[in-house]
Amino acid sequence: MPPDHPSIELPAEVSSFLDELAKAAEAAPDDIEAWKKLARARYRAGMLNRSYYTGARAALDRVRSLAPKDTEAIRMSANIAYDSGEFPEAEKLFHEYLEIDPKDPGVRTDLGSAVLFQGRTDEARQMYTDVIASNPDFVQARVNLGIALHGSGQRDEAMAEFKRARELAKDPEQQERIDQIIAAAEGRAPQPEASAPAEGGSNAAAATTTNASTAFQKGVDKLFAEHPIVGPRVKDIEWTSETTARVDLPAFPMDQMPPVVRNKFKSTMNEKIAALVSEQHVAGTVRIDLVGDGDRVMDSLDAKELIGAFAQPPEG
Repeated sequence: MPPDHPSIELPAEVSSFLDELAKAAEAAPDDIEAWKKLARARYRAGMLNRSYYTGARAALDRVRSLAPKDTEAIRMSANIAYDSGEFPEAEKLFHEYLEIDPKDPGVRTDLGSAVLFQGRTDEARQMYTDVIASNPDFVQARVNLGIALHGSGQRDEAMAEFKRARELAKDPEQQERIDQIIAAAEGRAPQPEASAPAEGGSNAAAATTTNASTAFQKGVDKLFAEHPIVGPRVKDIEWTSETTARVDLPAFPMDQMPPVVRNKFKSTMNEKIAALVSEQHVAGTVRIDLVGDGDRVMDSLDAKELIGAFAQPPEG
């Protein structure tokens, strides 16, 4: 599933299966394997519906009380914290894992991302570089290093990492996601496969329509229109109140972008929208839904989330 997808209601048989695993684990309170089996199942369910993460954490707590150094339990706990945006907790757990297995490139890369989301870009970049030094073919570390470099303004170096990652990628899905990152880094919208050209043979997006009437709304419209990647894809902006809107982005897979790329966009846009809120003395809760094909809300902006997350520390 793409990151930040809407929660999916799981079938009744899945809930029944999870209940059976829970009963088996509760009947054997000291059986590590029974509790790990329950934790795994709840964790996988949580990847589709995050409400299951609560139960997964409870099962993992039980596993860790029985086997404090169980690396699988530590990794699952770290992943849940990371997916839930609890980056300091994820960082702590990734470090705990690496005390046991210090060479795992995936965990070392994930640790770098947990650090990056806390605004420590230079530290994260060094972590990715260290992973690549010992694992030159590890694709995700190169992708993440490219993202960190791009965020620091080192665009040529970032593109070199993206292109090397694309050369190394073997999985078609991974190749497609790297292609999307490269398109975003080059300031062009990712092109979906087999996209139909518009009338007249042009792939250009149709002119944006909007019902904006206030200075704040028009300012937000301008932010979208001037964005080099999202701007050309905006079809319609519908304001449903002074501070709430739906931005129609057909054929733009926002929810399939890597978390760091998507969240950097959100951080930048939310900071600019917050500035407009202050400038125009706007009251009320801001919610701007980014809507994809099938009337699906891919993500939302609120003038708060992730502001400052990618800020560079002052020199010296």
